[in-house]
Amino acid sequence: MNIIHSSLKPIDNHINTAYTGRQAERRGLAVEGGKLMPEALGRCPFCGEELEVRRLQCPGCHTTMEGSFTLGRFQRLTPEQLAFLEVFVKNRGVIRDVEKELGISYPTVRGRLDDLVRALGYEVGEEAPPAESAEDAGRRRETLERLKNGEISAEQALKLLKR
Repeated sequence: MNIIHSSLKPIDNHINTAYTGRQAERRGLAVEGGKLMPEALGRCPFCGEELEVRRLQCPGCHTTMEGSFTLGRFQRLTPEQLAFLEVFVKNRGVIRDVEKELGISYPTVRGRLDDLVRALGYEVGEEAPPAESAEDAGRRRETLERLKNGEISAEQALKLLKR
């Protein structure tokens, strides 16, 4: 692959460092045949546009496919979003633990999570109110029925509904 740009700098300083296979895996790098291979970029390092894959090649049998291929959703994420996703998954989605590990507040974690969801192509909706239990729904219907039949006053119904 030829990249022509006069100000091209290494994106990741540890690409030129020697790592064992396990060390490279922990850093998100692939080692194939003893050769360190950086992960594919999802966005252009110069303008930020989504990159398009033009050629795929099998290292085993050398089969080559050329065409126009799109990247997966996760390849479209920025390095910062990928790092946040890794911390979020490592902490099994427990926001309190993500806050602690990253040293950021709950609203910041939620904001980054919402940005990540949007970057993956999903809409971020408002939080739904907690679902009413069947018992609460039955009690509410009973109170409204008693109010309708004149068995209780509006003030009494309000008190019962607020419980």
